[in-house]
Amino acid sequence: MTIDSAGATEVSPDPGALRMRSARDGDTHVIELAGELDLATAADVERELRRVELSDACVIAVDLRKLTFIESTGVRLIVEAQRTSNASNRLVFVRGTRAVQRSFEICDVVHRLRFVDRLPSEDAAGVAHARSCSAATSRRVNQAALAAAVRELRTRRRPGIVR
Repeated sequence: MTIDSAGATEVSPDPGALRMRSARDGDTHVIELAGELDLATAADVERELRRVELSDACVIAVDLRKLTFIESTGVRLIVEAQRTSNASNRLVFVRGTRAVQRSFEICDVVHRLRFVDRLPSEDAAGVAHARSCSAATSRRVNQAALAAAVRELRTRRRPGIVR
Protein backbone atom coordinates (compact mmCIF):
# COMPACT_ATOMS: atom_id res chain seq x y z
CA MET A 1 0.00 0.00 0.00
CA THR A 2 1.13 3.52 -0.75
CA ILE A 3 0.11 6.50 1.35
CA ASP A 4 0.67 9.98 -0.04
CA SER A 5 -0.21 12.76 2.35
CA ALA A 6 2.67 15.15 1.68
CA GLY A 7 2.51 15.35 -2.10
CA ALA A 8 5.19 12.72 -2.71
CA THR A 9 4.17 9.79 -4.85
CA GLU A 10 5.57 6.33 -4.33
CA VAL A 11 5.17 3.78 -7.10
CA SER A 12 3.85 0.45 -5.93
CA PRO A 13 5.19 -2.71 -7.57
CA ASP A 14 1.72 -4.28 -7.43
CA PRO A 15 -0.71 -2.43 -9.73
CA GLY A 16 -3.70 -3.69 -7.70
CA ALA A 17 -2.30 -2.51 -4.37
CA LEU A 18 -4.27 0.19 -2.59
CA ARG A 19 -2.94 3.69 -3.00
CA MET A 20 -4.29 6.40 -0.72
CA ARG A 21 -3.81 10.12 -1.09
CA SER A 22 -5.06 12.25 1.79
CA ALA A 23 -4.91 16.03 1.42
CA ARG A 24 -6.62 19.18 2.61
CA ASP A 25 -8.05 21.56 0.02
CA GLY A 26 -9.37 24.60 1.88
CA ASP A 27 -12.20 23.47 4.14
CA THR A 28 -12.45 20.11 2.38
CA HIS A 29 -10.31 17.09 3.17
CA VAL A 30 -10.12 14.58 0.31
CA ILE A 31 -9.11 10.95 0.78
CA GLU A 32 -8.54 9.49 -2.67
CA LEU A 33 -8.46 5.70 -2.91
CA ALA A 34 -7.04 3.84 -5.91
CA GLY A 35 -6.51 0.13 -6.51
CA GLU A 36 -8.12 -2.54 -4.32
CA LEU A 37 -9.79 -2.02 -0.94
CA ASP A 38 -9.86 -5.36 0.85
CA LEU A 39 -9.21 -7.02 4.19
CA ALA A 40 -5.46 -6.38 3.99
CA THR A 41 -5.81 -2.61 3.41
CA ALA A 42 -9.02 -1.66 5.24
CA ALA A 43 -7.27 -0.92 8.55
CA ASP A 44 -5.08 1.76 6.93
CA VAL A 45 -8.11 3.47 5.41
CA GLU A 46 -10.00 3.26 8.70
CA ARG A 47 -7.07 4.83 10.55
CA GLU A 48 -6.92 7.70 8.06
CA LEU A 49 -10.68 8.27 8.23
CA ARG A 50 -10.51 8.49 12.03
CA ARG A 51 -7.58 10.91 11.86
CA VAL A 52 -9.35 13.17 9.40
CA GLU A 53 -12.65 13.00 11.32
CA LEU A 54 -10.87 14.66 14.23
CA SER A 55 -9.75 17.56 12.03
CA ASP A 56 -11.66 20.80 11.56
CA ALA A 57 -12.48 20.11 7.89
CA CYS A 58 -16.03 21.14 6.96
CA VAL A 59 -16.32 18.37 4.38
CA ILE A 60 -14.59 15.00 4.27
CA ALA A 61 -14.78 13.50 0.80
CA VAL A 62 -13.72 9.92 0.09
CA ASP A 63 -13.03 9.67 -3.63
CA LEU A 64 -13.79 6.13 -4.88
CA ARG A 65 -13.42 6.88 -8.61
CA LYS A 66 -10.01 5.17 -8.92
CA LEU A 67 -10.88 2.06 -6.91
CA THR A 68 -10.82 -1.04 -9.10
CA PHE A 69 -12.14 -3.46 -6.50
CA ILE A 70 -13.85 -3.36 -3.11
CA GLU A 71 -14.71 -6.41 -1.05
CA SER A 72 -17.18 -6.75 1.81
CA THR A 73 -14.64 -5.57 4.39
CA GLY A 74 -14.22 -2.30 2.49
CA VAL A 75 -17.99 -1.92 2.14
CA ARG A 76 -18.42 -2.48 5.88
CA LEU A 77 -15.70 0.07 6.61
CA ILE A 78 -17.43 2.71 4.49
CA VAL A 79 -20.88 2.01 5.94
CA GLU A 80 -19.46 2.20 9.48
CA ALA A 81 -17.65 5.46 8.69
CA GLN A 82 -20.92 6.95 7.41
CA ARG A 83 -22.80 5.72 10.47
CA THR A 84 -20.34 7.18 12.96
CA SER A 85 -20.10 10.52 11.16
CA ASN A 86 -23.85 11.07 10.74
CA ALA A 87 -23.87 13.50 13.67
CA SER A 88 -21.43 15.81 11.91
CA ASN A 89 -22.91 15.27 8.40
CA ARG A 90 -19.51 16.06 6.85
CA LEU A 91 -18.69 12.77 5.14
CA VAL A 92 -19.46 12.23 1.45
CA PHE A 93 -18.37 9.57 -1.01
CA VAL A 94 -17.60 10.26 -4.65
CA ARG A 95 -19.18 7.44 -6.68
CA GLY A 96 -16.79 4.80 -7.92
CA THR A 97 -16.71 2.72 -11.06
CA ARG A 98 -19.71 0.61 -12.01
CA ALA A 99 -18.05 -2.48 -10.47
CA VAL A 100 -17.43 -0.67 -7.16
CA GLN A 101 -20.95 0.76 -7.05
CA ARG A 102 -22.31 -2.70 -7.80
CA SER A 103 -20.65 -3.99 -4.61
CA PHE A 104 -22.64 -1.43 -2.59
CA GLU A 105 -25.81 -2.45 -4.42
CA ILE A 106 -25.23 -6.17 -3.80
CA CYS A 107 -24.70 -5.47 -0.08
CA ASP A 108 -27.88 -3.35 -0.15
CA VAL A 109 -26.25 -0.32 1.49
CA VAL A 110 -26.48 2.29 -1.28
CA HIS A 111 -29.36 4.04 0.51
CA ARG A 112 -27.27 4.40 3.70
CA LEU A 113 -24.40 6.23 2.04
CA ARG A 114 -24.14 9.85 0.96
CA PHE A 115 -22.86 9.59 -2.61
CA VAL A 116 -21.97 12.54 -4.84
CA ASP A 117 -20.91 12.59 -8.48
CA ARG A 118 -17.83 14.77 -7.99
CA LEU A 119 -15.68 16.30 -5.30
CA PRO A 120 -17.15 19.32 -3.51
CA SER A 121 -14.28 21.45 -4.87
CA GLU A 122 -15.36 20.48 -8.41
CA ASP A 123 -18.89 21.67 -7.71
CA ALA A 124 -19.88 25.30 -7.12
CA ALA A 125 -22.46 24.30 -4.50
CA GLY A 126 -19.84 22.30 -2.62
CA VAL A 127 -17.49 25.26 -2.59
CA ALA A 128 -20.26 27.50 -1.23
CA HIS A 129 -21.03 24.92 1.48
CA ALA A 130 -17.37 24.65 2.45
CA ARG A 131 -17.04 28.44 2.66
CA SER A 132 -20.12 28.70 4.86
CA CYS A 133 -18.55 26.43 7.46
CA SER A 134 -18.40 28.18 10.82
CA ALA A 135 -16.77 27.80 14.20
CA ALA A 136 -19.31 25.07 14.95
CA THR A 137 -16.92 22.70 13.19
CA SER A 138 -14.52 22.68 16.13
CA ARG A 139 -17.45 21.87 18.42
CA ARG A 140 -18.38 18.93 16.14
CA VAL A 141 -14.77 17.74 16.17
CA ASN A 142 -14.72 17.77 19.97
CA GLN A 143 -18.06 15.96 20.07
CA ALA A 144 -16.75 13.34 17.64
CA ALA A 145 -13.62 12.81 19.75
CA LEU A 146 -15.72 12.55 22.91
CA ALA A 147 -18.11 10.07 21.29
CA ALA A 148 -15.18 7.94 20.10
CA ALA A 149 -13.67 7.93 23.59
CA VAL A 150 -17.01 6.92 25.15
CA ARG A 151 -17.45 4.09 22.61
CA GLU A 152 -13.96 2.83 23.38
CA LEU A 153 -14.61 2.88 27.13
CA ARG A 154 -17.90 1.04 26.72
CA THR A 155 -16.33 -1.74 24.68
CA ARG A 156 -13.36 -2.35 26.98
CA ARG A 157 -13.59 -5.44 29.13
CA ARG A 158 -12.82 -4.82 32.75
CA PRO A 159 -11.73 -7.63 35.06
CA GLY A 160 -14.46 -8.64 37.48
CA ILE A 161 -17.28 -6.99 35.51
CA VAL A 162 -19.73 -9.35 33.90
CA ARG A 163 -21.66 -8.08 30.89
